[in-house]
Amino acid sequence: MNGLKIIRIQCNYSVGELAAEIGVSRQMISAWENGKKSIPESRKMQLAEYFGVEPELIGEINEQKKRDIVNRTFYRWRNDKAEHFRFKPQKEDAEEPVIWLEKKERKNTISEELHKKKKEQKVLLERMKSQADQIKGNDINSRIASLNRWNDYYKLCADNFEQIMQKELHLKMYYFYKILEMQIVLGEVLGTADTMYKKIEEASIDDSVYSIDRKFIKECAQYVKEHMKPAMEELEEANKEFVRQKEEADFFENSKSGPKGL
Repeated sequence: MNGLKIIRIQCNYSVGELAAEIGVSRQMISAWENGKKSIPESRKMQLAEYFGVEPELIGEINEQKKRDIVNRTFYRWRNDKAEHFRFKPQKEDAEEPVIWLEKKERKNTISEELHKKKKEQKVLLERMKSQADQIKGNDINSRIASLNRWNDYYKLCADNFEQIMQKELHLKMYYFYKILEMQIVLGEVLGTADTMYKKIEEASIDDSVYSIDRKFIKECAQYVKEHMKPAMEELEEANKEFVRQKEEADFFENSKSGPKGL
């Protein structure tokens, strides 16, 4: 595996950004990372100095050295164009804050992940608008009732999120995951929980209070299902009676009109 590519991605540099920083072409960076061309020793030294790593990490590396890169401490490097990271402080005489990032191997730069999340957010907002636009009814009162239900649901979500954001910094994420647990409980009841688990657990921190508790969710969902069971059975019976009465009424109307063609 290529150490330069891992370091570049971990430090949030695009191929073009790194090429411009060290004075080579984008194609050259790609060729070095893909193993199509060897990295000259002088460039290895330059890149090692630039990122704050040992020169041997710039070329081909093994699994152990990859873990070493991934587990290292990052420092934020600021400029007017982008937010980057390196393995050394921006100013040696300044107390630069150490930036904590989840220590995992990234397949894309953080900027690329941010762009992806913004696109997902746009799709979600469009989906919500589409749901509201598709609300219909046989009359104006039915449409008002439908919109009330839509407004009430999303207002509740917005109110809860705003309350979370007003919590003290050390409590925000904890409340966030507890709210998500409640949403997944509803997902368990509605049968949509599997996809919810996958997306949320990707963002969770293992063995931390900042994670979801599957056992708790299952227990809550079972309690909700038991709570709903009598009402659901009553509604099912009422619906069966409604269907039976409608069938009788239709039969009566058809019998009054007599056989077709007479």
